[in-house]
Amino acid sequence: MAKVLLAVPPMEASTVTPPLGLGYLAAVLRQHHHDVLILHADARLMGVREFLKAVVSYAPDVLGMTVPTMAWPVVRQIVQALKADPKFRGSIVLGGSHPTALPELTLRQSGADAIVRGEGELVIPKLVEALTNNAPLAGIKGVSWSENGQVHNEEPEKLIGDLDSIPWPAWDLMPPANYPDAPHQLFSRRFPVAPVITSRGCPFGCSFCASSGMWGRTWRRRDPKLVVDEIEHLVKRWGVREIHFEDDEFLGNEDRIVELCDELVARKLDLVWALPNGVRTNAITDRAAAAMAKSGCYEVGLGIDAPWPHQQERVGKPRAPDAAKRAIEIVQRHNMEVRGYWILGFDVDTKQDVLRTIDLMLELPADFAAIGVPAPLPGSADFKAFSKDLDLESFDWNEISYFKAIDSPSLSKDERQALLRQAVLRFYLRPRQITGLLKRLRLRQLPFVGLGMWRYLTGMLKFSDRDS
Repeated sequence: MAKVLLAVPPMEASTVTPPLGLGYLAAVLRQHHHDVLILHADARLMGVREFLKAVVSYAPDVLGMTVPTMAWPVVRQIVQALKADPKFRGSIVLGGSHPTALPELTLRQSGADAIVRGEGELVIPKLVEALTNNAPLAGIKGVSWSENGQVHNEEPEKLIGDLDSIPWPAWDLMPPANYPDAPHQLFSRRFPVAPVITSRGCPFGCSFCASSGMWGRTWRRRDPKLVVDEIEHLVKRWGVREIHFEDDEFLGNEDRIVELCDELVARKLDLVWALPNGVRTNAITDRAAAAMAKSGCYEVGLGIDAPWPHQQERVGKPRAPDAAKRAIEIVQRHNMEVRGYWILGFDVDTKQDVLRTIDLMLELPADFAAIGVPAPLPGSADFKAFSKDLDLESFDWNEISYFKAIDSPSLSKDERQALLRQAVLRFYLRPRQITGLLKRLRLRQLPFVGLGMWRYLTGMLKFSDRDS
């Protein structure tokens, strides 16, 4: 039996939620009789020094850290500090979107012992077993490792076809009530909030999205009744009062969504729910929306992203011209709120294109908006083009953010940043939006919302920790 610490490193993220990915890995490791703990630095208000002290004190045989791109600089610092500390004798494993996309660079720059690429449930038990027994890592699918300066990428592990075959996340290691009221997209109606997935993977290939690198482009779904079993457990055992579905492709099948919603109604659970990860504007239907509203859904995020044909061609996201307007009408017809997701200033856009997008944003009657600039995330098609002539060894990874602009062929980063600030202020400094925000805001959320808004306007907002 190994002693395993799964950790979310300090990120100073504006939203802090139970780490579903680590929860699933913890549950699988327990099935293999390992002793597992989850350490979430931001949930415990830990900086790097406190985090390092906690890791060394726990003395795990294996430390596993999730690494979204925005956390890479601090993770590299942490790994190097632990490797130099004689009191730490464990192995270090990294996983998540950034190491999956850049395994060679990650190993070379950090000195970690191994990387798990992509989905980890089938990989991590074998890797922990090998590391704790000083066995060779060669032949373990889904693992990257280094020996004598040479990086070895083992062949990928297959995707998990039956998601119902893996256990629920280890909720006792990350009780939702122990988290601050700072969920994905900052706002909730009830507390505690728990994130849940009903599927993995997305069959679509938006150029700005890195999801397929982690979860593949094969859409795999859980049994709706078993999803509601988990939700009922969260309500009755952990006091959860709100669910956030975090699927990359929630509306992949209308009948399945209706079945899920009908099951929620039949169980008579006292909860509400939302879709903060967003859905495609051309996927929402009146039948699905009616079932969602009846079962407690109060907000739907809509991925408007690229509303104009030249943008849609650029990012690979074709839709009907009126898709966004139609989707908003359907959602609001059933008394649910709309949060529109917008990306301003693609590399095919002129300043006039961006201003036209802002005008459309103000014209459409969405209740809230999440507005960002293009961010070439490692693992996405956009990153491949962006990094073609880039020296990744010296690149400042803090430059990649949906809220911190970079130069484009037609717009400088300063122009992009100014347009982003203009869009945020023009959207939210309107009576309806101010009233809506004040109605949603609770006192315990003020520190997170205030910090988030300040970072938003200054281009310093960091990704939430769920981006791994």
